Order: sequence, then structure tokens, then C-alpha cells
Amino acid sequence: MPEQISRVHVATTFALAQLGVPYVIGSKPRIGALRIEKADCSGFARAIAGIAGVTEIQNPFTPTAPKLPKLPIARWNGTWAQIEWLIPVGARYALDRVGYFMYHKPQGSKYGHIALTLGRDRTIEARGKEWGICIVGRDANLARIQTGFWDGGGKMGELFEPWEGGAEDFVRFTRLLFGDPKPGMWKL
Repeated sequence: MPEQISRVHVATTFALAQLGVPYVIGSKPRIGALRIEKADCSGFARAIAGIAGVTEIQNPFTPTAPKLPKLPIARWNGTWAQIEWLIPVGARYALDRVGYFMYHKPQGSKYGHIALTLGRDRTIEARGKEWGICIVGRDANLARIQTGFWDGGGKMGELFEPWEGGAEDFVRFTRLLFGDPKPGMWKL
């Protein structure tokens, strides 16, 4: 295990511990809770960042979007706001990496969507009432790119900073989420 743990390690471990949590639109999970009771996609994204120790984020500077003051993570809510505060990257690039976000922009009265990437074209997301928080596999995500569902990917720079804890803290955190490891537990 690396001595320096990044916030991405913490974020993805936390996200995986939430598999099966029910989807409820408009839910705002409590930041810092090890197990959330319910979530929609934007609330899940905010909880992922918050548990990893991100307290505020800086929006990316682009020619069309001037640099704004840092935003407290508790206000990083709603898919449209979340998309605007990500460093944009291509959808294929993001899907191939761990700890990026995929997004579908809201249009008109239709909701957008945001999901955390797990690498190898997989995401973990609060997908909808039928699925709750689940892992979406490679084939489904590649189809979402082909059909234009995924508008792009983005990186939250603060998620790639070092986590404040060390390797032993990460082991304790993981045990709090999952209990003692069982054979094959970490195989995805």
C-alpha cells in the first residue's frame, strides 16, 4: 500500500461502500456520514468529495468562465453547478481513469446526471429508482458515449491532492466501511 494516500483512494472506497443505497431525487446526504441513507446523483457526488476531505473547490479558469472564489463543498450541489466546477476532459479519457466524473448536462426541464469513474470504462453512480447506487459497466458506458448521453468528463483537482491521513488511517477507514476483509472482497 502506498504511504501517501490520495483523496481519490478515499473517495472511491467510500463510493463502493454505498452500493445498494436507494436513489431518491433531491436527497442531500450528510457529508461525513460513513453510510448514506439515500442519494440522488448530485448528492452522491458531493458526499464522495466531502468524505475524502474536500472542503472547498476552485472552478477551472476558461476563456468563457473567469476564475471565481472557491466554493464550499456543501454548496457544490445540483448537476449543473457540479459540471461548471470540473476541469473538462473528454468522455473517453475520463472513463479510462479512476476518480474523474462523467456528466450529462441538464436540458430544459430534464435533469442532468453525474457519476464517478472507476477506470476501465466503469462508473459508480446513483442511477435511478430502479438501480439505486450501482456500478455501471463498460458496455453500458460505451453505449452512453455512442448515443451522446455522456456529454463529457471532468476532474475535480482537489480530489487528486494528498489525503490528510496515512496508510494506517486508510486501513481503519476501510474497515469502518466494510468490516474485516474477506477473500476476494476487493475484486471488481
